[in-house]
Amino acid sequence: MKKPLLLALLLFLAVCARSQKSSNGYVRAMQQQVDGIDTLHTAADWVARAHAFEHIAQAEPQEWLPLYYAAFCYTQAFNFEDDGKRQKHYCEQAEHFISRAEALQPNHSEITLLKSMAASLRLRLSPLLNGARYGRLADELLNKAQQLDPNNPRVYVHRASQLYFTPAIWGGDKQKAREMVEKAEQKYKTFRPASSLHPDWGRTTLRYLRSQMAQEKE
Repeated sequence: MKKPLLLALLLFLAVCARSQKSSNGYVRAMQQQVDGIDTLHTAADWVARAHAFEHIAQAEPQEWLPLYYAAFCYTQAFNFEDDGKRQKHYCEQAEHFISRAEALQPNHSEITLLKSMAASLRLRLSPLLNGARYGRLADELLNKAQQLDPNNPRVYVHRASQLYFTPAIWGGDKQKAREMVEKAEQKYKTFRPASSLHPDWGRTTLRYLRSQMAQEKE
């Protein structure tokens, strides 16, 4: 009886050790890509980072964060790209990875915010054709993201960006944008991500908005 029990114990310990090694490798790989993600400045850099997260997602199919970050990177690549065909591709890629992340982590503020961002990209691809559908959808998703987590500062960063850069005739409001910037800054003072891998971006965008607003006052 003792020998089978010993073999079972050794097998259990081996599985635990392998699992721990895999977990440590995942954290290291993710941390390497998450670090500095808020400082990329070209579409090529964002796409390269998206590919890195895609590789991690392939190795760790049960994790939602690599899928989330791949989607986020594609939304940012869109913002640094001028070619319409590439923009459409980045938007489609973002939607693809958002869908996969949401399947693993439904009703999550960060993922819902990304869905709102992707809807905004659809609108920007063709404002006349997509304005009515995707403008409303982007607003609904942004409101839902705020309801899911009222303390998520990125919700207010994105809302500020939308209000600031959208023309007034389409609902933009620079004064309200300033209010959202102030609210985001307050939220960041108390916000603590669940781990070093969880979303904590947005401060760079916030500083950029502040600089644009300051120039207007000069």
